[in-house]
Amino acid sequence: MKDIVEQYTCKIENELKGIYESGPKLLVEPINHVFSGKGKRIRPLLTLFTSKTLGYNIDEALDAAISIEILHNFTLVHDDIMDKDKLRHGKETVNTKWDNDIALLAGDAMLALALKKLNTYSKNHLLFPTFINGLLAVCEGQALDKEFESKDNVDISEYLNMIDLKTGYLIGLSAELGSIIAGSKKKKLFY
Repeated sequence: MKDIVEQYTCKIENELKGIYESGPKLLVEPINHVFSGKGKRIRPLLTLFTSKTLGYNIDEALDAAISIEILHNFTLVHDDIMDKDKLRHGKETVNTKWDNDIALLAGDAMLALALKKLNTYSKNHLLFPTFINGLLAVCEGQALDKEFESKDNVDISEYLNMIDLKTGYLIGLSAELGSIIAGSKKKKLFY
């Protein structure tokens, strides 16, 4: 199993290296800075394992896996701005190394790159709405997290709902994308 994880992770890392190489320097450098960090790559691995388990070729599932990893990192770049974080995966955050304006632009461009990768499956009519629902869920979770900063008391069910939207939804979405591209016809697989 460890060999398979390493093999899949290597494919993911190779795809992420130089994910965006031609364009304005103030986009190229921060975007590639984000992906030069060593994340666990749980989400794209989950997409690949789900599609493989359902009999789909992982090389053909790679664009979906990369799209979810880009989406995840897009959310982190914006989260770092909101939380004024200075480090992510042991490296300076984009908002620290450059500034908030560049971080916003880089994050927005990353979202465009995620959608571009996902567009390779344009004939699959379930994929885009599922992905967009995931994107909206993450934004809603982040908004709730921000709202909680001004509340004196957050009850456990509110907190769990926020975490489900902000973090849990992308984990489920990762498996869901793998299932959809592998041919599942269900409209709603996990949520």
